[in-house]
Amino acid sequence: KEVFVPNYDLISNNNNDKVLVSSLQRVPGCVANVNIKTTLIPNNTNDYDIRVDGEADALLSRGLLAVLSETFYKLSTEEALALEPNSFADKLGLRHALSVGRNDGLANMCRIVQSQIQTALSSSGEEVIINDETKNEVVKKEEDNSSQRPTVAVLLSGGVDSAVALNLLKQQGYDITAFYLKIWLEDELSHLGQCPWEDDFNMCEAICAQADVPLETISLQEQYKDRVISYTIDESKRGRTPNPDIMCNSRVKFGCFYDVIHSRGFQHIASGHYAQLLTDDDGHKKLVRAPDPVKDQSYFL
Repeated sequence: KEVFVPNYDLISNNNNDKVLVSSLQRVPGCVANVNIKTTLIPNNTNDYDIRVDGEADALLSRGLLAVLSETFYKLSTEEALALEPNSFADKLGLRHALSVGRNDGLANMCRIVQSQIQTALSSSGEEVIINDETKNEVVKKEEDNSSQRPTVAVLLSGGVDSAVALNLLKQQGYDITAFYLKIWLEDELSHLGQCPWEDDFNMCEAICAQADVPLETISLQEQYKDRVISYTIDESKRGRTPNPDIMCNSRVKFGCFYDVIHSRGFQHIASGHYAQLLTDDDGHKKLVRAPDPVKDQSYFL
């Protein structure tokens, strides 16, 4: 799917009247993948018009992004920086219409826009006064390029098994990035109010915060629908018993997920499945059953 983010190129004879553009930045703390870009366009009041553009992979998040854009367009840069992000939903009258997670996500969107405005104005040489709360909220963790630790992408579900796997790898010195996969149909279920995986995602955030590990979300909803749900319905129609867990593991978690991250150079992929990996005399890895036959999940792999 193509995503269109406008490019505001304005011609001006006044070098001071230049358009200030931020880079596209991912919003942390959102179940959906939301990216925001802020553009400041000089106006006739010695200030800037604020244009907020972006993209999101969930219908509700795109709606919130549109509301955010319309709101900031009506504000001066001073008014925009004075906003309280945690009270932003109240200003819009959306507090009781959104779940706790959605309200937090909206607050984070507001913080990102404020941070982008602050950075743009600072780069232009203008003095910037910003809400202390916001200034301390948005912190980008610098990557340690000197790290020589082996890298691993950990599939995190919010359950005990994957949390234990992550912490074991942390203890063993791996350079970890955790991934939460969205494999259900958010847009179709958003009208129910509470996101079906919101509790799981909040748990993943808590696990990663405790372990000091970055967390990313990857949306594989369409792939899940095409490769797992369609299979399950088809098998049921044929009078056979489907096994969607196996299809999800082979086609989505270790299929589509790998396709998405393969270019990022991870040396390993880890999950919380209970099984054993043994190395034979030739150095090949073998998947074998776990010591506890009741807990064994090698069958699902």
